[in-house]
Amino acid sequence: MWSVGQRSETGYVRSENQDRMSWIRAPACDVFVVSDGMGGHAGGALAAQLTVQTLQERLSGMTSVEDAGATLERAFQAANEAVYERGQTGSAATARMGATAVALLAAGPRIMLAHVGDSRAYRLTRGGVLERLTKDHSLVQRMVDAGMLTEAQAADHPDSSVLERAMGQAPRVEVEVSAWRPMRAGEVCMLCSDGLCGYVGDDEIAAVMRGGQQPQDMADQLVRLALERGGEDNVTVQVLQCNSGGSLLRRWLSRSALARFGIGVPVVIAALWLGWSGVLSNRSSQGNRADGAPASASLGSVPAAVPSAPAPAAATAGALPSPIEARVAALERDARNDAAEHRARDASLAQQIESLTARIDQLDRKASAPSAASTPATSRARKPAKSAKKPEQQASTVAASASTPASTSPAPAAAESQRTPPSEPVEAAP
Repeated sequence: MWSVGQRSETGYVRSENQDRMSWIRAPACDVFVVSDGMGGHAGGALAAQLTVQTLQERLSGMTSVEDAGATLERAFQAANEAVYERGQTGSAATARMGATAVALLAAGPRIMLAHVGDSRAYRLTRGGVLERLTKDHSLVQRMVDAGMLTEAQAADHPDSSVLERAMGQAPRVEVEVSAWRPMRAGEVCMLCSDGLCGYVGDDEIAAVMRGGQQPQDMADQLVRLALERGGEDNVTVQVLQCNSGGSLLRRWLSRSALARFGIGVPVVIAALWLGWSGVLSNRSSQGNRADGAPASASLGSVPAAVPSAPAPAAATAGALPSPIEARVAALERDARNDAAEHRARDASLAQQIESLTARIDQLDRKASAPSAASTPATSRARKPAKSAKKPEQQASTVAASASTPASTSPAPAAAESQRTPPSEPVEAAP
């Protein structure tokens, strides 16, 4: 139902990637999460990791979406509690640490969102209109809502990094949870940290998402745009495209563990089709006959007068059966044998199909089992030479679950600009 592309980069100024992301497949829905850590030293990265890991643990077992809103609320409160308790240990490295979070549930052709902070969710409709699905929990957003600032002024405001809500700042957090939103085939959703939307405008985001590219190409291009703006912050992007329902079986089979065993999708589909068509043809040939004998072997093919035909005049009580009577008896035996053989074959084929289906489900669950949250596995972007006009594209993609970026070279020496926790607003470093 969904095609997905995702990417995360450290940028050119920060010494580590404090963003985390995750994509897991629960029994009832797919779950996407982006979290942006804040806090000095290792605190920001730890806060984001705890947030994503806890959300994974609480949402990976969803077997129903009937009460999805309450489930999201409980998962966010558990994640907030985990971050808050870790920040109260007295360690200077984790003091006042926090994180933003945005989560999206995708169940069939509909989505539900929950978020805290300024990590965002967007949707591009089939008409090409970009909709912002979340509203930042920040000081400047409140000023925009009050009419004190325009969107353009808010983007360059010195307090643009001051948050009013974040994970781990209090024992409980106010979570904004949406209702279910319908999605149509071809529409695209995007989750991101403020490393994208803080440097790339909505018009530019819309232009990329309207380009008709594959989700991974969209994610790569959006991250590249953020890096071209200077790469001052970590940037993380997840792109989800809603596909038509007709491709669900093919995508499910292709994502499953069958490919790891060299079993192609056409082979599986052909095997299932041939098996079921054989079962159906056998059953249809039996019709409504109580004895289950195939029609081609039924006694209806013998003339009705034959069984009741009188014996030849020369026949006596001890005479052998006539050739016609022997043939009728043989046909009856063949019919019974054929019926038993067909019933056994039907049962065997049904068992094989059931076994294959169970094996596919088992392999798919094993392949999509949630992993522990960690930093997305991406290569760190390097600061370009002064003569270069644009940063070089980093050829890295993010694993389906959050993983730590591989450090390929030391980061350039630069001061980190940290976001301000809600309770102590200060100006962010340029």
